[in-house]
Amino acid sequence: KYNINISYYVVWDGRRMALEQILGKWNDSFDDAFRFKAAVERTNPESIVDIEYAPIGEKMRFTRMFIALKACVDGFLNGCRPFLGVDSTVLTGRWRGQLASASAVDGHNWLFPVAYGVFESETKDSWTWFFEKLQTAIGSPFGLVISTDAGKGIDSAVTTVFSNGVEHRECMRHLVTNFQKRYRGAVFKKHLWPACRAYNKCHYDHHYNTMQRASPNAMKWIEDNHKHLWNRWRFSAANKCDYVTNNIAETFNSWIRKEKAQPVIPLMDRIRQMIMEKLDVRRTLANKFNDRILPHIIKDLHERSRNLKYVIHRGHNNTAEILGTTKELKTWRHTVDLDNSTCTCNRWQITGLPCTHAICFIISLRNRSVEDYVDPYYSVEMFRKAYAGIIMPMTDRNHLC
Repeated sequence: KYNINISYYVVWDGRRMALEQILGKWNDSFDDAFRFKAAVERTNPESIVDIEYAPIGEKMRFTRMFIALKACVDGFLNGCRPFLGVDSTVLTGRWRGQLASASAVDGHNWLFPVAYGVFESETKDSWTWFFEKLQTAIGSPFGLVISTDAGKGIDSAVTTVFSNGVEHRECMRHLVTNFQKRYRGAVFKKHLWPACRAYNKCHYDHHYNTMQRASPNAMKWIEDNHKHLWNRWRFSAANKCDYVTNNIAETFNSWIRKEKAQPVIPLMDRIRQMIMEKLDVRRTLANKFNDRILPHIIKDLHERSRNLKYVIHRGHNNTAEILGTTKELKTWRHTVDLDNSTCTCNRWQITGLPCTHAICFIISLRNRSVEDYVDPYYSVEMFRKAYAGIIMPMTDRNHLC
């Protein structure tokens, strides 16, 4: 554009100098750690900011940092389902550590950041430290689910810290990737994912037993090496989240991918700033909702209620048998209990949203609405609670004290 030819290295040095003027020097950024901690705790009381240094000779070297903002913790505990996707991503700046995060989902199935931090590497010690800080921030809410890629460090850390029966789910995408390094075949391609996604034991057994007959060794390998929950029918009904992958953590990693090259303290501050903006936008959106249930949930239920051609046999006290036929012309029958919000297909219990069998029964009754049978996690009230907390703004590094 300007008809100037300069070397790559000159451009790189110019970029480095410009970034140093904007963000400060790399080594100097660590000196701001405790001033940043003090500023966060002053502007956002009851937030948790923990910093660790390790002695190296006569000097101290930065090793770890954990941040859980009060608004995020309260929003998670009061307005989100008790589900956390935990993962880390490699930093791309001069400090090649790991950025770890714990992310939840709101009633709209949107990313809700709960806590984040940095440490040197994905070891058991580092992950144990991160989960200890996380437990200090959120406690152990009823029905808590932690979804991970089940790597060696994070695997044992979850078990060590949350030893009170937390539901530890393993990302199916990582399981399949590991599985395909050893076993391949059309039978696995056809049945492995359906087995994972099956909401009830009957459907799971059909797919699992087909693979078992084809290759007993492959199924034994899964049982021996993947002991955490990966099959949906075993999920607890308490958290109302049926995720079989850890994509919510990957969403966080993608969200901050352009920031990962920054010095550590400016990075921590930038993520705080991004969360502040996200909460404000969604708080404004929540105040515009007028219905009792979130609009996208209502839209989804109405779409699923179209063209249902099931046969209904009503029973006592809002129970019924629902009959239908599959595309393969096989007949099936499920029982629905509206008073207890259950269906034998098990989807309603796990997701908190009426399945098509329940929807068919509900719309056949007079003066009944499908929205009346949606779990409160998907209500506008819970969505507003998730974003009720406010993250107060902070000054830049030159004004930290």
